[in-house]
Amino acid sequence: MSTSNEPVSPVLAEVERIRALLREQDIENALTAARDLFREVPENRDVLYLKALAERHSRLTQDALATLELMQRHHPKSSLLYQERGHCYVALKDARKAIEAYEQAVRINPALPATWSMLEGLYKMVRQDAHRAMAAEHVARLQTMHADVVKATGLFCEGDLLSAEKIIRAFLIAHGEDAEALRLLARIAISREVLDEAELLLEAALVLSPDYVELRRDYACVLLDRHKYVEAIRELEPLLALDPRNRDYRTLRATAAVFRTLLSDDLVFDQATARNEHVPGTARTGVAFEMVAEPASGFVSSASITWTRAVFRASEGASVEGALLPYAPQLVGRVDLAYSRTITDVWRRSLEARVGAGGSAQCGSRLHEGACRGPP
Repeated sequence: MSTSNEPVSPVLAEVERIRALLREQDIENALTAARDLFREVPENRDVLYLKALAERHSRLTQDALATLELMQRHHPKSSLLYQERGHCYVALKDARKAIEAYEQAVRINPALPATWSMLEGLYKMVRQDAHRAMAAEHVARLQTMHADVVKATGLFCEGDLLSAEKIIRAFLIAHGEDAEALRLLARIAISREVLDEAELLLEAALVLSPDYVELRRDYACVLLDRHKYVEAIRELEPLLALDPRNRDYRTLRATAAVFRTLLSDDLVFDQATARNEHVPGTARTGVAFEMVAEPASGFVSSASITWTRAVFRASEGASVEGALLPYAPQLVGRVDLAYSRTITDVWRRSLEARVGAGGSAQCGSRLHEGACRGPP
C-alpha cells in the first residue's frame, strides 16, 4: 500500500481506477480503460485480469478466455487466473471445465471463499458428494477466519510475502494470538528459511489449537528439517492415529543433497608442526544422504552417510593442485537409535524418559594412510 509520500505509478493509478469502475458496475468504461491500458502494458498481471473480468461482465466470454490464456503464459501461478476461468465456464454452463479451473485456483490459493462456494455447488450438481462435503468444510473454515487473515493468506499464496507479513503482523498486534495467523507467519518464515522462528511460531499456534491437523503436520515437517527427529516422530504419532494409512505420515524421511564448496584459503593439520597451517585454495565436492524411521513404538532410528572429495586448487609448498587434503574424511557414516516413553503427567505436562545410542565410522585421506576407523 502506498503512502502519501510515495509516488504512485500511472499504471497502478489506472488499475485502481478500473477497479473502482467495476465496483460501480460501470462495465463499459471499465472495459474500454482496461483494453487501452493493455495496449501499453500487455504482460501486466493486474491489467490482464481486469481486462478478462470486464470482458466476462460484458458477456464477451470467449474474449475473456483468450485474455486468460495470455495471462497464463505470463503468470501461470496466479490463482485469480483460474478462478476467473472457472467463472467463464460457469457462464458457458460447462461444469466439468469450471470444476477443473476452480480446483486449480484453490490448489494455488486455498483462501478463496467464493471459489470454494462455487465448487460446493458444482460438486452437488455433478453428484460428487465427498468432494462437496470437502468444499463445504473449506467454506466453513474460511468463515471462521478473520478477513485480514484470509487476505494475508491469499497474498502469501500469490507470492507477495512482504504484503502478507505486514497485514498478519498488524493483525496479531491488534487482536492478539491466533492459530491461523501464527501458522501463516510461520509459513512465511519457512519460505525465507528461518526455521527456528517457524518452529517457535508453530509451537505457539499448537498451544492455541492442539487438534489442528495441518498445523501439527507443518510443525513436524519443520522439526524434521531442523533434524529434531525424535520430536518430529512424537508429533506425527497423533496424526498416524487419526489416519494410519496416510502415506505422508508413514513414509520414511529421507533426504539427499549435493554440495560444492570453494575456499580461497584454508587450514589443514600439518603432522610435522602438529598444528593447523594455512594452505592455498581448496575445493570440496560431495553428497550427503540421511533417513529416519520408526521401527517400533517409541523407537526412532536415523542413519546418514556423507562422501566428500576435498582437494587443493593450487600448488604451493608441499601442497599440490588436485591432491587430496590430508586428514579430511572422505566417507563418514553414522547410525543412531533413540527410545522415549511417557512415565507420568506432571502439572498437565508429560514427563518422559529417553535413552539413545549412536556410532560413527569414517574413511579419510591420510587417516593412517587411508585406513577406515570407527568408534574406539
